Amino acid sequence: MSIRSMSWALARITELDVIAPGLAGSFLRASDERRQVLAAFLAVEGDRRPPDQEVAQILKRSRHDALLHLAYGDIPIGFRSALGRAGRSIHPKRFYRYLFLVLSTRGEHRSHDVVQQLPTLEPSRLRVLRALPERLRAARLVALHRDVTHARETAELYRLLTDIGADGEALAKALREVDTARQLSECWRRWSWRVRFPEPPVPASPTYAPVTEAAELKRLALRFRNCGRRYLADVLEGRHAFAIFCSDAGEAVIHLRRREERWWLKDAIGRRNLPISSALRREVEAHLAHHGVERLPPHKPERGPWDVLREVSNRWEYEDEEVGW
Repeated sequence: MSIRSMSWALARITELDVIAPGLAGSFLRASDERRQVLAAFLAVEGDRRPPDQEVAQILKRSRHDALLHLAYGDIPIGFRSALGRAGRSIHPKRFYRYLFLVLSTRGEHRSHDVVQQLPTLEPSRLRVLRALPERLRAARLVALHRDVTHARETAELYRLLTDIGADGEALAKALREVDTARQLSECWRRWSWRVRFPEPPVPASPTYAPVTEAAELKRLALRFRNCGRRYLADVLEGRHAFAIFCSDAGEAVIHLRRREERWWLKDAIGRRNLPISSALRREVEAHLAHHGVERLPPHKPERGPWDVLREVSNRWEYEDEEVGW
């Protein structure tokens, strides 16, 4: 156990040891649970602080449940056992206050149940729990997140997907059931390919077929052997759009890009990103020009809120599938 990690508690115990000699030694020799109970008591001592003489005797003689009751009043189920799983190191004061708050609060998916199921408790676990939306608070999901930043990414991605129509309860259920980081990534991938895209900037016609769903973008990329599906986050964000143009002159994948509140033609390509014929390009450009879409001038890339999905999806390994239309 690091002395530095318990400095605030040891400093207070040392003060009280002057009044009740031996208190500091018993604190250092105490079991993990006893030490955590004492720390939990001291973490809220300032809220209703009795005289030091009384505090010293309380710490020296009181049993665990009595200490917690004196410090917190009504004790939620599982508070003492949770302290017993908080390890040897003394944590910051806010850890004990927040642990008490979590176990005292009941929601649709009760956080206190999650705390009870976690084999070990530490500040990082509680920060992850707090960062996750109520629906995503499950012990397995909390344990899978390496830190609060990772948990906030999950919360943001969940919000983004539900905002565009994903079934929030069904997605939450799927996420709560994952067991490994690989399964978590696969769950995000599976659900990301189910959503519908924003309204296409150019309407459908006999020659022009906009891509309106994530699954269609995946099929387009597989059919034309290009990297279109890597633009999933960009399309969901409303910054890119795809379509297929087909006429007697040939067939092309149309890639549109939004910039400064208007849409531009970024590219028109054939299978495996090969150039299309001049005749087909002229037809494509004429069709798009009729809808106010012109060729895109050079510009530096931008960033947006869907970058979290973009960064996650760039780590996915895409299988080489054969599909038909």
